[in-house]
Amino acid sequence: MGTSLQVMPFASLVNFAPSSAPRLLINREAVGPFAACGGGDAPDGYFFFEADCDAGVTKLAQLAGMESELSILIAEAMGGLGP
Repeated sequence: MGTSLQVMPFASLVNFAPSSAPRLLINREAVGPFAACGGGDAPDGYFFFEADCDAGVTKLAQLAGMESELSILIAEAMGGLGP
């Protein structure tokens, strides 16, 4: 997630997953191999969702039927950060 896919060594992380594993970039802009998404030239299994990270992960959780679980995790994580 995010534009760190433009900076090494993070840019190479997508190459470590098995070739059969789908890759999803949630970001405000398509970068790296995801830049071809939407134009029909993206490698098989590469998907791009245009959104900021929080909104994209929330939408993914909604689609997976896991929004309540995500809300609990966020609340637990925010609990230790104070007001």
